[in-house]
Amino acid sequence: GAGGVWRALRQAPPGLLHTHGYKAGILGRCAARLLGIPCVSTYHAGETSRGRLALYTALDRYSAPLAGRALAVSPRIAHGVLGPCPVMDNFVTLPAQVGSGGEIAFVGRLSHEKGADLLIELATRFPVQTFHLYGDGPERAALSARAPCNLHFHGAQAEMAEVWPRIGLLLMPSRQEGLPMAALEAMAQGTPVIASQVGALPTLITSGENGWLTPVGDLDALAAALSSWLGLGVEGRRALAAAARARIAARYSSQTQIPRLLEHYRAAGW
Repeated sequence: GAGGVWRALRQAPPGLLHTHGYKAGILGRCAARLLGIPCVSTYHAGETSRGRLALYTALDRYSAPLAGRALAVSPRIAHGVLGPCPVMDNFVTLPAQVGSGGEIAFVGRLSHEKGADLLIELATRFPVQTFHLYGDGPERAALSARAPCNLHFHGAQAEMAEVWPRIGLLLMPSRQEGLPMAALEAMAQGTPVIASQVGALPTLITSGENGWLTPVGDLDALAAALSSWLGLGVEGRRALAAAARARIAARYSSQTQIPRLLEHYRAAGW
């Protein structure tokens, strides 16, 4: 809570505070401003909120000027933040080993904006294939009740690093996104992604080269992309995996992005 954030920052002031998420952002920016601690806030959420969450989201975005520097993971998200907000890509560390698994999987929150319900329709269209769903959320019970027998629910995972090597193709039929870490982590492993054309995903994925992009909610396009992947031979899948990993190495790796992040830290007063 607010008291805990205040006490922690006051007792052991950091050289700089970097916040992620609306609650951490609101509390962290206020406390950092009062204590004179440089602060950077990254905005990730691209979904449209309702009810109390909409109020928190608005407060989060309109309190951005309290930070020394606000960053967003996509231009659309940056547009909704009050004041200057440069776009800063999410990034991951490239693993030394690449995965060689063959699972067709969804990884993420089981909620409407993530499009997990479309996996039920996709699994029904491809009854011979086995689909895996990693994650939990408010739609878990409803999805489980409708799911065909070839769709397996594994729940939330404590350590995805152990799961990624098993996944050969990631399905991300989101209705709203920023720049999802799941897509970056998958591609860093050499796992191609079939994703909706939302958020910053079109800057990450080039259809047919390192994955596929499909119109939001277009089940036929999802099915066609999946058929394309299933039809690839060993060499075709190997080339796709190499292209996915190369895309991360070129733009979304810690080696390329940390120097840019340090520049933003210095601009914030670090």
